[in-house]
Amino acid sequence: MQANLKESPCYKPGNQAEKEGQQFDQFLKLYVTRKLYDIPELDEKFEEKYDLSWKDCALQLREVSLQLESLENKKEILRNRLIQMSQEKDSKGFGVFVTKVQRKGTIDYSSIPELKGVDLEKYRKCSSEYWKISIE
Repeated sequence: MQANLKESPCYKPGNQAEKEGQQFDQFLKLYVTRKLYDIPELDEKFEEKYDLSWKDCALQLREVSLQLESLENKKEILRNRLIQMSQEKDSKGFGVFVTKVQRKGTIDYSSIPELKGVDLEKYRKCSSEYWKISIE
């Protein structure tokens, strides 16, 4: 969503309205991206990095992530083709095995009447932490 300032009667290259329009476009892109991917607002929690080593690493990560996404799409297409070619039978060939696996369903604890009103929090395992990297 980009402001079309060139069609405005007030448009002059490099004028204040153009700069403000570009700033608004950047803000809008950042806002939409944050809402779309549920990225928290930038605040004191985040330390903004401007050094070249961070930039280099971040750009490489973005590129690799795009490549991985493309490869994952190709992998899914090939996987589905092999499943289709297996014709509902466990199959193998050229080091690739296609096996249909059935696992038990999960237990829906909220539907167990005996557990209504029981505090299940005391049975919760310890919390864990991990690093989440979001790419805009």
